[in-house]
Amino acid sequence: MTVLRGAEELRVKESDRIASMAEGLSQLGIENRVQPDGIEVVGGEMTGGVITTHHDHRIAMSFAMAALRASDRIKVSDCAHVATSFPGICGARGANRIASGSCRGMTSSVPVICVDGPSGAGKGTLSQHLANAFSWHLLDSGALYRVVGYACRQANVSLDDETAVAQMARALNVDFQPGEKGVTVWLSDQDVTAGIRSEQGGLDASRVAALPRVRAALLTQAAGAGQNAGFDCGWPGYGDRCVSRRSTEDLSHGECTGAR
Repeated sequence: MTVLRGAEELRVKESDRIASMAEGLSQLGIENRVQPDGIEVVGGEMTGGVITTHHDHRIAMSFAMAALRASDRIKVSDCAHVATSFPGICGARGANRIASGSCRGMTSSVPVICVDGPSGAGKGTLSQHLANAFSWHLLDSGALYRVVGYACRQANVSLDDETAVAQMARALNVDFQPGEKGVTVWLSDQDVTAGIRSEQGGLDASRVAALPRVRAALLTQAAGAGQNAGFDCGWPGYGDRCVSRRSTEDLSHGECTGAR
């Protein structure tokens, strides 16, 4: 049995990822038990089935990978949003194990370097160096939620008003400027770096990230960037394939290679 504990923060991501994962595993015949701060995966033979992602790209990609080991095909529904972090998923090795309908709605996107990994592993630092080395722009997709929360507080917009918060997200004029001392985050002409990196900024980000309309608005923001490189996703220009995907887990081995 596999046991995951201390992961209650996953309940306030793009979806309740603990519940979403449990639902998907059950659909594929894998016995599991949901806990307040995690999940216990008992196991079983993984069959095929239809997975609802709840518009969460991490859930979509997780079950796309599960298709490599399942005894039958898996259809991952409503996954157009995966293009923000893995635009080349439908052309990836093993994609034939994912039902063809899964890729409907995914767009042919620009080349991308994705930097992924656990909190505090150095995603930001690595991405900053990549942006500097290639003279690319920088997109910190995670910080966008912090900027939305900050902008709402400045404008006295309640974080419980999903419609109003989504309007704020759609109107963002945000820029990420890498420098010798780190990345400066600009909201219009205001340096908001310190404000969004505060404890309150993190709490607000968790609240706005749980709002589906806000996630949809920020997906449009990220896709419209067109030329950005960043912590979670980065583009040097328009194109039709993924350049590379890197995981900060590889840094423990002294390199940045071997990621998916």
